[in-house]
Amino acid sequence: MKLHLNTIKNLIYKTLKRPFVRNFTMVMTGAAFGQAVAILFSPILTRLYGPEIFGITGVVLSIVAITVPLSTLTYANALVLPKSDDDAVRLLRISIYFASFISIVLFILIHFFGSNFTSVFNISEVEPYLLFIPFFTFLNACHECFSFWLVRKGNFKGKTIIDAFTSVFDNSSKALLGSSFPFPSTMLFLSISSRFLGSVLLLFEVKKSWPTYVASSKLGISDSFYNYKRTALTYIDFPLLRTPQITLNVASQGLPIILLASFFGPASAGFFGIARRLVGIPVGLIGSALASVIYPRLAAAVHKEEKFDHLVLQATVVLGCIGIIPYALLFLTAPWLFQFVFGEEWLTAGIYAKWMSLWMFSGFLNIPSVQSIPIIGIQQWFLKFEIVSTILRVITIVFGFYFLNNDVHTIILYSVIGFIINTYLISYVYLKNRSFAKNFTNDSM
Repeated sequence: MKLHLNTIKNLIYKTLKRPFVRNFTMVMTGAAFGQAVAILFSPILTRLYGPEIFGITGVVLSIVAITVPLSTLTYANALVLPKSDDDAVRLLRISIYFASFISIVLFILIHFFGSNFTSVFNISEVEPYLLFIPFFTFLNACHECFSFWLVRKGNFKGKTIIDAFTSVFDNSSKALLGSSFPFPSTMLFLSISSRFLGSVLLLFEVKKSWPTYVASSKLGISDSFYNYKRTALTYIDFPLLRTPQITLNVASQGLPIILLASFFGPASAGFFGIARRLVGIPVGLIGSALASVIYPRLAAAVHKEEKFDHLVLQATVVLGCIGIIPYALLFLTAPWLFQFVFGEEWLTAGIYAKWMSLWMFSGFLNIPSVQSIPIIGIQQWFLKFEIVSTILRVITIVFGFYFLNNDVHTIILYSVIGFIINTYLISYVYLKNRSFAKNFTNDSM
């Protein structure tokens, strides 16, 4: 018996010592802290700001989510792929250059055509806050670039600490100022402030692992346009395929808030936003941590010509075992839970959350599959998939407004469609991973 226990202890110790498991545990711990902070402050923030303010803020942040991948052309996402730091440095700089340019263009467009945009979507309440978008876009782009650099360097600890700290700053500052200034501008300004703080702290971490030869050698200011062009063309599939795919994906996530605000009013958008935020806690807690770790792990497996299809399958199964209980509980108790925790005016958000748990659970499961897509080179298919799925989601909400004429019924239909879409994605990518793995003979650990 004692020998058996020692064997189990040794197995656990060896498992925890593996870089993949260690990094995943570290990132998940930080994500858990950040999510815990968000949960603790949510009852306070929902009572201070109310559904309409959350709805207006949600519309602005949904637009920002769409503009960020466009601003960097998703070259930041490619940072973990190059074998040499030379190309990685160029990719980071290309991303920042594009983000600066796009943010300026956004500022000009909003200044001259912002009112036209809000009138088309019938969201005039949002117009005073549109100028937050270009500033938030640039800061989010910088934050994304620096985060991917730290992931490339395996500095998960630094990234985790910074994310946890900015989560505390963001939520606590909103709670402190919300009692005196319960306005959308307060939430947006503090969100931008926390992102700025996080970007600065990440930049300090980036400098610690920044190649020492960059400032004084061929990668400095004198680096030729040819080298940047060559690097950009090497990873051209990211702006051509990954950018539209990610943009469509975040658009499909953000369009419900914009359309709900347009069709049913800002309060409905606020209900959807808070429901998605809380139902998405497992995604933020475990899924994002896994995504940060599994992406470079899969890229390393390809460089070593190792099979990795079983890693994707195992990660999906583990996520299923972890997520089934909390999502089942949400489906059964969400309406009562939201009303009890956030107040009576948030009952509708609880009804939203009940049905959204189906969609979010399937989205929780598809994270390993999505991370493997650029690795196995099916981004062109994924772009087509995102186009079709986005169109289906938009049609669902428009159909719900014109034919169901009920926001709750619309969310139910939207969630069921989302569940079907994610289930198909997982199945298709799994088959493609198995086919791709046949090219390799080595087994990854």
